[in-house]
Parts: sequence; structure tokens; C-alpha cells
Amino acid sequence: MMEVSNDMQMIANHLNDISPKALKIARFVEEEGKLLDVVRIEDLPFMSAVTFATIGLCHHDIGYTINDRPLRTELIGACTPEFEWFANVIVTCALYVAASDQHCAPGTVFPDVVSEIDPEGTLHHVMVVSPFQWDALQPLELEETSLTWLQAVPISEAELSYAKEHGSEQLLEQLLEKGANLADLRRTSIV
Repeated sequence: MMEVSNDMQMIANHLNDISPKALKIARFVEEEGKLLDVVRIEDLPFMSAVTFATIGLCHHDIGYTINDRPLRTELIGACTPEFEWFANVIVTCALYVAASDQHCAPGTVFPDVVSEIDPEGTLHHVMVVSPFQWDALQPLELEETSLTWLQAVPISEAELSYAKEHGSEQLLEQLLEKGANLADLRRTSIV
């Protein structure tokens, strides 16, 4: 039987601390036998939103260190309740990182992970950014690594082109300036 690591328990405790409601956890098992959980939290980061976050991606190298400690990440994202399938998008992104131990940092794009699940939608890709919607979400010092969070933001084909030309930070700034509802996974592209 696979066991939840101490690191995973620390991450779950942190999410529980910031949650207005009880956590609901779905378990996935990767090929290597490692656990990957996805947590569902209602009414976070705002009322009538749903947050999904991974627990277990922390066991995979993302190619960075901080203060001489390996840096790890977990993914987090929010949507409105009609887009429950967003949990599958977050899992897909996490599994890509886990399978390849690829570098994963703000600005990393996971192509077509949204359109694979919602082919008729306006958004096709996920860009990860430093999280900004969860005030209480904090980096963590785990047993042997440091953990940071990355927010999964679905983007359109035109927004991806904009990010390639102007940078992911500029795209995020435009999304926020134009008031894009990032929890609406069928929102209109801003470019």
C-alpha cells in the first residue's frame, strides 16, 4: 500500500488551514507508484468558486534550487463550479511535469491541455504564474525541499501568441487590467 508522505501531509495541512470548508481529495497513482492527490476546496478564492490543487507533485524535480535546497512545486487553480473538469486539466499538467521532470516556472505553458478536455471552448492552453488569488497561500519548507505554488491559468491561442511576443508577465498584466474572469473557463480571449 502506498503511503502519504510527510511532505504531502504538510501540504494538505496548509491547504486545510486556508480553506473555509473541508477539503475533498481525489487520489491518482502515477506510473512510478507515487501518489498524486487533487484537492477540491469550495468557496476559495472567493464565494461560488472552486479551487483545485495538487498534492504530490512535490516529489518531482522541476530543475531549480533555492537557498541550496531543491525547489518543488504544486499546482493550484480556480474555476466556477460548472467547470469541474478543470481538476483533470490540473492533473494533466502535473503529470506532464512528473513524467519529464521538466523545468516548471512562472510562464511555463502546457499546450492544448484545456482543448483536450473542452474542445469547443475558447481556451486551449494553461500558463502557470505565481499565485495571486489566495492571500493565505504560502511557500513551505518541507523535510528536504522548499515548495512554491504555481497557479494554472487557462489561456486562448491568441493569448499564447501574445505571451510569446510580449512575455507571460505582460499577458498576465493584460488579463488583470482588462478584468478577465480567470475562473470562467469559457471566457472571451482578451486579444
